[in-house]
Amino acid sequence: MLTITLKPVPRAIFCLLLFILACGGFSQLPPNGFSRQSSTSIYESPTPTSTPTITPTLSPTQTPIPSALASEGHIAFTSDRDGTFELYVINPDGTGLTKLTDSYGSCPAWSPDGSHLAFCAVPPGENAAEIFVMGMESQEQIRLTNDPGPDLFPAWSPDGSRIAFESGRDGNMEIYLMNLDGTGLINLSNHPDVDKGPIWSPNGSQIAFMSDRNGNGEIYLVNVDGTNLTQLTHYNPAWSGGPSWSLDGKRIAFHSSRDGNVEIYLINVDGTGLTRLTNHPAGDSNPKWSPDGKLIAFESERDGNGEIYIINIDGTNLTRVTKDPGWNGRFSWSPNSLHLVFESYIDPNTEIYVINIDGTGLIRLTDNPEADWTPFWSPN
Repeated sequence: MLTITLKPVPRAIFCLLLFILACGGFSQLPPNGFSRQSSTSIYESPTPTSTPTITPTLSPTQTPIPSALASEGHIAFTSDRDGTFELYVINPDGTGLTKLTDSYGSCPAWSPDGSHLAFCAVPPGENAAEIFVMGMESQEQIRLTNDPGPDLFPAWSPDGSRIAFESGRDGNMEIYLMNLDGTGLINLSNHPDVDKGPIWSPNGSQIAFMSDRNGNGEIYLVNVDGTNLTQLTHYNPAWSGGPSWSLDGKRIAFHSSRDGNVEIYLINVDGTGLTRLTNHPAGDSNPKWSPDGKLIAFESERDGNGEIYIINIDGTNLTRVTKDPGWNGRFSWSPNSLHLVFESYIDPNTEIYVINIDGTGLIRLTDNPEADWTPFWSPN
């Protein structure tokens, strides 16, 4: 392990890197899926990171802020408000805005106990993103990977001892696993085609990911020791992606174009019990199971623009959460399953908002002329 202080990388190099990464690999949605604003790529936009400094607290929004939100963890997000893509953290009640990086930071992933943040960063003098971990109290940054190929989108194991991530170190994107100190590196997917989006099972025994190894995007499962690779979805030439594990680890929610347009489905981890959860001519995408296991939130274009909906896991009680003519998406659940944080184009630029799952209590967390996006709510 190596502790370093990151210094600015030329913006042109970083933007070129992002362009290459965004264009590489396969789309999470088929050609008839969402626009770029609605998260068409298989993962959120990457960006890399650096040394912590403190920035001023944001002004409160016009909406009264429930005091209960103050105890609901923290929200990490990416912003270019200072001229470069950086990581910030803010309390769910809009207080405590803190800048975490100074040289391109993104891909934030909270540890299971919320005490650490894993993220991507381009170290000084290098051209590829690497994985770092930062303690939220010390703000010390530890570099975990060191390879000429890009390392992106870290995902913590449920026990907090290991990190899965995507890497292009072998010439194509693969799923890797490493210990928290950067040792014990394992290539879990090991295939010449594109493998992306590692998602841990709740018990930490398996990882779900997306791959185009059979000519189209499908969902696969693999044990964390690299054994028992299983193709979960079989809908060629349709695309399937966006896997989200149920709380008990028995089912996976995902989106697929298997019936012509993009819908939300549930499937048992043994491949049986396929259930179509949504049924609408417009696209429904990016399902995320609530922390309490009772609801699924997803993005939809059924209203002519990107909105967030929730639905019971039996397909009943469909509820529109956001109600704005601008695009709303890239959301994350609160630990208590009562709120969502999301990115919105309500204003000309993207800002971060919090809302109750019944659509009430909208709170604007950020207010800046530059873009704020990809919020991630920490565990409590």
